[in-house]
Amino acid sequence: GFETIWLPILNHPDFDASDIETLRLIFNVGVSERLVQMQEMTPKAIQIQGYGSTEACAFLSMGRPEESLESRTQTCGRPIPGVQVRIVSPETREPLPNGELGEIAYRGWSRFSGYYNDPEGTSAVIDNEGWFYSGDLGTLDEDGQLTFTSRLKDMLKVGGENVAAAEI
Repeated sequence: GFETIWLPILNHPDFDASDIETLRLIFNVGVSERLVQMQEMTPKAIQIQGYGSTEACAFLSMGRPEESLESRTQTCGRPIPGVQVRIVSPETREPLPNGELGEIAYRGWSRFSGYYNDPEGTSAVIDNEGWFYSGDLGTLDEDGQLTFTSRLKDMLKVGGENVAAAEI
């Protein structure tokens, strides 16, 4: 689910957490603060999140229930088996070191084959090695955990530097 769906449910006057006591795992997507809030409201169900897109045919990374609350709410987990993720420079598409902010690129069994009747659009986002360039910004840490930050289209030039709207 998305926080915009879960929060109204959790905040509904008729909501009773005991009604969902058998729920063990909630896969949610949202900002860290709200994921922590939702975890507090459903203490018996572990919150995890992931990262995905339509072009990935759903999710391409996912958190794990055994990870810390911080990891489960601040990262989108690790790539699922058979999917590769890397962070690249938006300008050059060259891979960036762990921890650096850049464009999220991925390839693997779940990546779509292309946009319907749009070969130019497809070739603009999928390279010859099968990497799809998502237009999303994020980082990969040394453990392979992906963190989504913002969209490239939400970038602002401030004093000659790219600044993500989410950072502001």
